Amino acid sequence: MQITINYLRQKRKNIALIVFSFIISSIALLSLGYEIKQFIDQNNDIIAIKRSLIFISISTVIWSITLFLRMITYGSLVEKLSLYLRINLYKKIKSFSLYFFEKVRGTEITGVIITDINTIHDILIGSLLSSTRSIFTFIGSIIMLIYTSPTMAFYFILIFPFILVFIIYLGKLVKKSMYNARKELDILSAYVDETYRNINLVKSFCIEKVLSKKFDEHANQNYIYNLKYHHNRALLVIAIIIILMIAMGAMFIAFRSKVIDGSLTIGEVGSFIFYAIMSATSLSNLSDLLSIKDNLKVALNNIDNILNINELRIFEKKNNLSYPPNKFESLVFNKVLYSYPSQPDIRILNDFSFKIKQGEKIAIIGNNGSGKSTIFKLIIRLYNIISGEILINNYMTDTLQLKHLREFFILLESNVLPFSTTIRENLLYANSQLLDNPKKHDDILLSALQRSYALEYILKLENGLDTIIGEQGVKFSSGEMQKILLARAFVTDRQILLLDEPLSALDSQKAHLVLTSLLSLAPKKTILCILHHIQEVPNFDKIIFIYNASTSYIGTHNELYNNNKHYRDLCDNHYHDLKSVAH
Repeated sequence: MQITINYLRQKRKNIALIVFSFIISSIALLSLGYEIKQFIDQNNDIIAIKRSLIFISISTVIWSITLFLRMITYGSLVEKLSLYLRINLYKKIKSFSLYFFEKVRGTEITGVIITDINTIHDILIGSLLSSTRSIFTFIGSIIMLIYTSPTMAFYFILIFPFILVFIIYLGKLVKKSMYNARKELDILSAYVDETYRNINLVKSFCIEKVLSKKFDEHANQNYIYNLKYHHNRALLVIAIIIILMIAMGAMFIAFRSKVIDGSLTIGEVGSFIFYAIMSATSLSNLSDLLSIKDNLKVALNNIDNILNINELRIFEKKNNLSYPPNKFESLVFNKVLYSYPSQPDIRILNDFSFKIKQGEKIAIIGNNGSGKSTIFKLIIRLYNIISGEILINNYMTDTLQLKHLREFFILLESNVLPFSTTIRENLLYANSQLLDNPKKHDDILLSALQRSYALEYILKLENGLDTIIGEQGVKFSSGEMQKILLARAFVTDRQILLLDEPLSALDSQKAHLVLTSLLSLAPKKTILCILHHIQEVPNFDKIIFIYNASTSYIGTHNELYNNNKHYRDLCDNHYHDLKSVAH
């Protein structure tokens, strides 16, 4: 809510113009009732009739112009607010650390940026606009009722408490129906998203009917709650109209003698009916405020909850060094301690140390859950270490600006999903300098695809590099997708490759070919690679073997195999032929 208030404060002039147009258009519209009275009571006075018609025409023109001005200004303000919220939310979410994404589901983020902002937009552009107009019209109508006939106005206003009773009672039912319908809609959204993301699992488990049954149940509940909303809304409007008609009929019977003796003219009666209908209609429209208030509040609070979530952020100090990524020299872990915030008592890395130099090829192996991938995330400060030091070129990484630190590295993970855009654009993200003229660097991209052994497949595609990958890369097999994304390693201008099981989806023969191609980038680039295919370890200069959180070993394959029982057992249990390359 605060971000919305801050924006609206910047638009005070626009809001003042909108309020002004509301007032003028309401006055122009309400003046028509007075002119109706004058027109009816002219008694064939041609000049007076012409004057009334001219005044009615002028009022209509003024009302039309101010209505146009209000709609344009108000519509522009709402559209800019929606744009402002979406851009700022997306920018804010991208700035959060991984801790945030561990707490919040993707559907929640999508729901806030798309659904909640759409809700705010629709309420502001529809219901709230109508309700605001009704407020001005209602107040003006009551004033004109009193001006037209104070006595009749007094008795007419007495029926409003009865109308308010129906508005409050049925309004609560309307609000409850809308809340339940929205809740079911959120569940449906989650079902669609999870089904799409796990479509292979859904089909392989043959659970289409099970999921369809659950989806149908929630869809029907959403339908029922929406029907209840329309039912209660219709009852509310009808109740107001019936009460109004009964009250007006009773009043005209009671005051018919005044019409007969001339103390109340036909024009005044017509004018009174005009204002009575306008006031009652406006009051009926104001009942929307009861239903939209909570929806608007929920949507605004959802936005604030995302922006104000209490998470461990990766902070940058204002005086952090702007250290440009010149030539990489060394990377050092010095007695690093790390635990996940959700499990502070479980050490992922404990007193962990190593040092690598420019141009080295380092393999990282270990059991599942030993912290291999965490090392990469600590290097580029996706996580904060608890204690110890991580240094690059003898600079502590937490003293460097994040942008400049991360410009040393490119992280390629096995489980990363592509962007749902073209193959060309997915590859160019690895080298932002090429994005300005994406189609002028096809030679670089084709060479990269050839070196990742994906070119032959790409050339068979009808649109080649312009092929749309689609969400989550569903158009490609996991192996082909992995080779395509690995081409980023040959496109990037970063000096250090962080490869997290980059060959896990490939067979051993193809993995060997791709890895040999990747390792050929050294000594120009430094490579740290978490290995899935452990038989490839002899191709690396050094191996970091993580046995557990407190125990790790560093050395060449020969050194570790000959001197470390844990490493030797790991190699022998997986690949017996690794013994033959150890001397």
